[in-house]
Amino acid sequence: MAKFMLDPVEGEKVGAVGHYGTFTVLQIYPDKSVPGLGSADLELVGTEFVVPRVPWSALIRPPEAVIQRVLDEKFASLGIEVPTDVQPDSFTVRAGETYDGDPKISISFTIMPGVPMTLERARELNQFSSRLQERLEPFAPNCMVSVFAKEQRELLSAAS
Repeated sequence: MAKFMLDPVEGEKVGAVGHYGTFTVLQIYPDKSVPGLGSADLELVGTEFVVPRVPWSALIRPPEAVIQRVLDEKFASLGIEVPTDVQPDSFTVRAGETYDGDPKISISFTIMPGVPMTLERARELNQFSSRLQERLEPFAPNCMVSVFAKEQRELLSAAS
């Protein structure tokens, strides 16, 4: 898998080691000599309290937010061939819990309607889901990651 960094962006919601609450990234200060390092000014949500120059390594991001950013910004870097009937920009990431309370990340994508489900198509979608899950699990440590497909449904007319 390709290595890449997810530097913080202004407006992103994060936590910070040693601080209680959720913060908004106000301004970022990248280290020009070392990629992936820097600091950020953080504002506590709902207040005007600002914590200046927090190192990026001290930022805490929810795993579902990290995975959504990977899917939105770095999908090509994952090195996965996408089946032709998977709709682009249809990936949804949700955080939740398993039946026994462990953290879980669910990722769904939509496939185009009207394409008959054959054994070959089912295998292709299953392989794609498995590869995607395998590539995304490192971004959500200590979480169960599941990937599944949804088929877009056509609207039915009330007159029919």
